[in-house]
Parts: sequence; structure tokens; C-alpha cells
Amino acid sequence: MTQAAAVGRSYFVAWQTVINAMGLMPGETILITGGAGMVGQAATAIARWRGAEPIVADRRRPDGAQHFIDTSSSDIREAVLELTGGRGADLALDTVGGALFEPALRSLRFDGRMVGIFSAPEPRVDFPLAEIYNRQLHVTGLASVFMDGAYIAGIFDQLRPLFNRGILVPPAVKTWSLEKGAEAYQTVMNGSGGIKQVLLPAG
Repeated sequence: MTQAAAVGRSYFVAWQTVINAMGLMPGETILITGGAGMVGQAATAIARWRGAEPIVADRRRPDGAQHFIDTSSSDIREAVLELTGGRGADLALDTVGGALFEPALRSLRFDGRMVGIFSAPEPRVDFPLAEIYNRQLHVTGLASVFMDGAYIAGIFDQLRPLFNRGILVPPAVKTWSLEKGAEAYQTVMNGSGGIKQVLLPAG
């Protein structure tokens, strides 16, 4: 049950964006900003299962990332063009927003697709609309708060066999008693480094 709790939101959000919203296909390339985070790692694993090529952009290189862009020292667009032979990524999943939104958008190929899932208050982003118009880009977001339980259960019905067969693997977990709930939440706010914090009911 602790593993099930750990894969909850991260994997259903990743599946909804990568598979249902963007329709990722085998052989495509997907740029994932914030790829070291929980949703980013889940999206990376799903992309590999799908037969696509993930490019992870973050300040920390997650384990197993073959194509990695250090966002603190690299130009995302230039790095993506180099990794894709000048073509650009087919898709982008932006889990960060803010200053990474425009570089992710500019990293897409003609007719590319992009989904943003960030929800924290972000500074205003200014970019030329021609980036979307002239390259026929498809840009959308995900409001997961409006997804009901039955719909989410349907996503997990598709994810379950992938976990059962070991194709997808739950993240590392640290458990907490309910009495230490405030400490657990503070750990999340401080940045838990790819470890999922799970609260256990009493007993």
C-alpha cells in the first residue's frame, strides 16, 4: 500500500499528459522539464515503455537519464536541437513553468505538442506568439483537479499491469506516522530529492 500511495498522483498525471493528452508515439522525442521531479521521472519511465526517447532537463540528473540537459548551465533549445539532429523535440512536458516555458516551447519541431502542468504561482511569461503560429504548435495544460475518481481509476487500470510486470517501478519511499505529519510535509517543502513521503495511519 505504501508503494501504491507513492505512485498515485505522479503516475496518473504523467499518463494523462504523455499518453492521453499528447498521444506520445514510439520513436518520438519528448523533452521533460523538471525531469528529476516525481512527475518527470514517471513521464520518463512511461516514455521509455512507449518506445519514445525522453530528454530530461533539470538541475539534477536523475538516475538512468541517458539524455540530460543541465538547466543551470545549458541553453535548452540548443541542447535539444543538438540531440535531435537539428529537428527539435516532437513533444514537451513542462512541469516547471516560469523561465523554462519559452525555452521548452522553442525546442519543439514544426507541428510539435506541449503540455504544462505547473500549478504554483508563476511570474508572467512573455514570448512572441509567432513561436506558436508560425510553427503550428499545439499548446495545452492539465487541470487534474477536475478529473473524477472513475476516470483516474481507468488510468490506473492501464498502469497496473506495467507495475505488475516490473516495467514501471515505484519511487523510493520514506514512511511517517501521522503524528509526524507536519515534519513530513516540511520535508516535501524542503525538497525530498526523488523520495516519496508517505503518511501511515495509526497502527
